[in-house]
Amino acid sequence: MNKLNLKILARDISRHLSEGEEGLESLKLFSEIFNKNPKILKLLSNPLIPFERREEAFLKALEMAGVQKRSRIILHSLFKGYALSYLPQIIGEIEKGFLKRKGIIFVDILIPSEIGEGTKEKIVKYLESNFKRKIKPNFIIDPEILGGFEAISESYNLIASIRGNLKNLKLEEELWQ
Repeated sequence: MNKLNLKILARDISRHLSEGEEGLESLKLFSEIFNKNPKILKLLSNPLIPFERREEAFLKALEMAGVQKRSRIILHSLFKGYALSYLPQIIGEIEKGFLKRKGIIFVDILIPSEIGEGTKEKIVKYLESNFKRKIKPNFIIDPEILGGFEAISESYNLIASIRGNLKNLKLEEELWQ
């Protein structure tokens, strides 16, 4: 499933999660279960076990976990479409949609190594003043960043790293030659 299809599916799911972020918690719960114990996901998609038995076990697990009706329908349709492995990406896209509706943008911030919380807060404040919007940061360590940081969202890209500045210098040099 490509990124565009994931976004479309996530948008459709978020429309059906009328109970809002509470319904998202059920999806996160099952995603976490599959993440911590991938054997469960493999068992649910094992073609050697009859589909009806797998489906029965899955529906029983949803009921035991107290999953809300709409979330249960969504998880069941993902189960039937053999798309449960895409649940983490779908959840990420749904969260981005919720944040967007609240006026908050999701930003990946690439940093060269682990940094302190104080420095992270300064970067977030700088980006919020620069983008003029609240942000939800996702710090990612990228050793290729030589210093500074790079901030990337759907509509913004801020390069404040030595690597980025060197790339820009190289492009400018090539243009002048």
